[in-house]
Amino acid sequence: MNLKTLLNDKQYEAVTSSFKYNRIIAGAGSGKTRVLTYRLAHLINDKNIDPYNLLAITFTNKVAKEMLNRTEELLGNIDISSLKISTFHSFCSYFLRNEIYHINFPRSFVIIDDNESENMIYYSFTSLGHEIKKGDTLVKSTIRFIAKNKTKGLLPSDIKEEDLVSEEMKIMYEAFKEYEKNKVRSYALDFDDLLIYTAIF
Repeated sequence: MNLKTLLNDKQYEAVTSSFKYNRIIAGAGSGKTRVLTYRLAHLINDKNIDPYNLLAITFTNKVAKEMLNRTEELLGNIDISSLKISTFHSFCSYFLRNEIYHINFPRSFVIIDDNESENMIYYSFTSLGHEIKKGDTLVKSTIRFIAKNKTKGLLPSDIKEEDLVSEEMKIMYEAFKEYEKNKVRSYALDFDDLLIYTAIF
């Protein structure tokens, strides 16, 4: 595999870099996926790194599959079945299936999708005694409230009550707490939890 003939100068520099950390900033269609794929192949073929010790993370299952197929094509008969290329959420799910028992959660936990999450938030309101309908604007606002906090890595115990500046925020906060309790009772995680709980470890 002659990388000099397969890549331009900047791509070659990125693929063969010996630095521990590399940040590549490039626009759409400039070959970022190509660079990552060739770097994987370079590390396995030229640096003799066991595929098991490599991990590549991308945003979509389509790109993950494409990268794996390209890497297999580049390496020919080398067995890369232990190479892990996945999306953020797929990797976090894989990781937590092996490690979540450390926080007293079963490895058989359930992953709930957005619709199931919305339903559980709705039932959190009803269990707190609020009379609302499914699809109520308060439910939608609470979904955004929870997502905003979880994006920052914040669970209810991390939120300061003095930061709840309106009655609506206080109500959403209480629903957030109830939602988390209901998920624990059901041994369920939502998509944001996959990222948060992986980061805990």
